Amino acid sequence: MVVAALPANLCDSVQAPPTAGPAVGVLALQGGYHEHAVMLSRLGCRVSEVRQVPHLEGLDGLVIPGGESTTMGHLAERLPLLQPLRALVAG
Repeated sequence: MVVAALPANLCDSVQAPPTAGPAVGVLALQGGYHEHAVMLSRLGCRVSEVRQVPHLEGLDGLVIPGGESTTMGHLAERLPLLQPLRALVAG
């Protein structure tokens, strides 16, 4: 029996948040948001997963992982995150 190992980046954890650095949210509705959060934390960002409207407050930036954009769009609309996301991007 062959047991496949998990990719290394899935086993990594998000580092403890720094006291300084930009607050960056990762849209965590589906897909590879964990990998983005790990890399951002390694770069010194204060990372949070965005799943609800209140999670958008206080962010300096937002990462929207690529992939199933249609599914993410449907989820964002149902949650209702779509309009708040548009407002955040508009600045």
